[in-house]
Amino acid sequence: MKVILDSGPLMALAKLNLLPLLKKLYGEVCIPEEVYHESVSQGKNRGYEDAQTIELFLNKQGWKPQEVESQEIDEELTQLNLDRGEMECISMAEAQQNSLVLLDDEYARSASRNRNIKVKGTLGILVDAFRENYIDLEELDFYLEQISNRDDIWISEELCEKVIQQVKNDHH
Repeated sequence: MKVILDSGPLMALAKLNLLPLLKKLYGEVCIPEEVYHESVSQGKNRGYEDAQTIELFLNKQGWKPQEVESQEIDEELTQLNLDRGEMECISMAEAQQNSLVLLDDEYARSASRNRNIKVKGTLGILVDAFRENYIDLEELDFYLEQISNRDDIWISEELCEKVIQQVKNDHH
């Protein structure tokens, strides 16, 4: 399965210092050129320390950004209210059967689902990490609480709360 990563989960995991979970869970992930540009190049220009963390992690893994030509992105997709990184992720996923796109933006997620592309966000990645025993319930709870309390990760407190309750219920 090809796993394609958008900047939302990439930056959220970097801020939580959890990028190695990507390698553990998925082996390898694809990063479109624009996602790299948004999270590393622009991030470094703006002095965001997580941009350095992302660059270091990707270099250590040897995961190179992959170019997506504008003509590869179907016309319909360009009409949607998506940023270039999200379009490139969805486009890459469509080109490869059995893909999973890691996206946090709800609109982009729904655009993916409409195209029968499997989607997961930062919270889904953390739940997978818990299910695979890479983190325990206490750690999952802690990470979700961190996400709720940070204003630089745009995932709602309600959603974090819902996810932890769900996991706790399933766990018992």
